[in-house]
Amino acid sequence: MTMTFDSNLLAGRPITPATINHGKCDPRPSRLLIFRNPGRVSRHYVDGIRRAAVQLGIHSLACELEPIWARGGNAREEITRGIIDVARRERIGAVIGYVYNGTVEFQFSVDENGRAHSLWDALGIPHLMLWTDHPQWASEKSAMHPDFSAILAAPNNHHFVKSESAAMEIRRVLGWANCYGLPVAEDTELVAPVRGIEPEFDVVAIVGSPPERDRRLERFLNDDDPSVDAIMSMVADDVRSRLTALWQQDAPRSLIPALTRFGEAWTAARAGDMDRASIRHLLELELDHRDAVKWLTAMPATYFAAIEHLWRLGSWQRTFVLRYLARFFRVGVFGSDWSSVGIGGGGWVEYAHQAAAYARGRIAINVSQAGEEEGVSHKPFQIAAASVPMVHIRRRGLDELFDIGTEIESFDTPRHARDQITALLNDPKRRTAMAAAARSRMERDHTWSNRLVAMFDRAGISVDAFRTPAQRLAVPAVAASF
Repeated sequence: MTMTFDSNLLAGRPITPATINHGKCDPRPSRLLIFRNPGRVSRHYVDGIRRAAVQLGIHSLACELEPIWARGGNAREEITRGIIDVARRERIGAVIGYVYNGTVEFQFSVDENGRAHSLWDALGIPHLMLWTDHPQWASEKSAMHPDFSAILAAPNNHHFVKSESAAMEIRRVLGWANCYGLPVAEDTELVAPVRGIEPEFDVVAIVGSPPERDRRLERFLNDDDPSVDAIMSMVADDVRSRLTALWQQDAPRSLIPALTRFGEAWTAARAGDMDRASIRHLLELELDHRDAVKWLTAMPATYFAAIEHLWRLGSWQRTFVLRYLARFFRVGVFGSDWSSVGIGGGGWVEYAHQAAAYARGRIAINVSQAGEEEGVSHKPFQIAAASVPMVHIRRRGLDELFDIGTEIESFDTPRHARDQITALLNDPKRRTAMAAAARSRMERDHTWSNRLVAMFDRAGISVDAFRTPAQRLAVPAVAASF
């Protein structure tokens, strides 16, 4: 959860705090200020980072955001002065939070050129922002507001998104130079194996949204080996039509023909090579479609609307694959109601109960949402932490996270998923070994400690600046991992 940016926030009386300099000769370590937001999911990410800080010997301090939000905008000046006092007294050397939490809660400052800055930018304190969803989605698309996007683009702000392709997109379109691709992680104490549950399903998935039923694809469900090429051709026609309508709605009339040609080429490239994200195809097509790409990437709202249309090339996969597999296996979907497509399971799964839900299946499957064109979400890390054998749709970068065939299995098509699941169901020893190997990989490479070290490294911050000399010697080194 987060507060929404409103341009009225810039209308209040700005503050001009002095940059904080703790003094290079002061032997005391700096502290990391961690913003804890309420929420059923994202709060657990932040708490995972808090525990990682403790494990790494990083001196940290938590700031609860819910009481700040409850006080409302009228208290912003008082709250801001209070947090400045905390920053000075507690030697805050960096701040971290979910999405842009820790920016809109406090007053902005304005420099001599009339440019607005967040409090932490004005204080010279690096702000690390963890975006587990794309920045263009978060909090009613607040980050795309031109005034706020300019504030977030400041060099002192460091943004972490789930894949390098997503980071490339943000750097190019929003101009946030300090945006980095970094896989998410999981807290292996919070999500841990649950013993004593007898599996009632062959295959289990946790999906937080209802099925997206496309009536045009119904006929393919009865095929033994559904033709992905035929499905993609049908979906691509729809994407092209939607892009054409978007150009006609948003673009200057003189550019519509060029954008139409580009949209045709962009759709064909993405549909023909789903291993690479839309931004990578755009960069390859740019030389032949310079005017169209130049205009489009300078118009964030239109660009991201186009991207959402291109996501439709993959949005059919989750519902279709699970419905197809349900013809051959006992499939359970938890997290939302899938009874409308004949699949049982259960409703919302509390964060700490995910391992128990996955344990109800002999195998867990994850079919990534369409917006994850490359990289992965939290799901594979949660399944691995739960120590349940996993089958995952193939995504670029997946093989860098887990060893395919040993720690997890992957699939390309619905039939391929069926074959992989059949083989695993027929080999209980391999399932057990795979689940254990994935859990071991999680504990070694995919904890929040790994990621926190990587975030500090990308932001150019020394972890040792936040630890005492004794802690530097006592705490084992943790690999950054990405």
